[in-house]
Amino acid sequence: MTTIIHRLGAQAISLESKVRLIHPEWDDYQITGEVKRLRDELGLTVPDPDRLDDVLVPDADGED
Repeated sequence: MTTIIHRLGAQAISLESKVRLIHPEWDDYQITGEVKRLRDELGLTVPDPDRLDDVLVPDADGED
């Protein structure tokens, strides 16, 4: 258990692995949903940098 706590503190374990450790009874669907919610809550979900939509590129007149 101490090793797990150290890995959590050092962020040396994935978010999915953390959820699986805390909820071993959950199925893959529940795990995926919780990981998505946590990523959103923690601000880890970012737009795909390969898709530069007009939201990221301002108009020629300087307006979004």
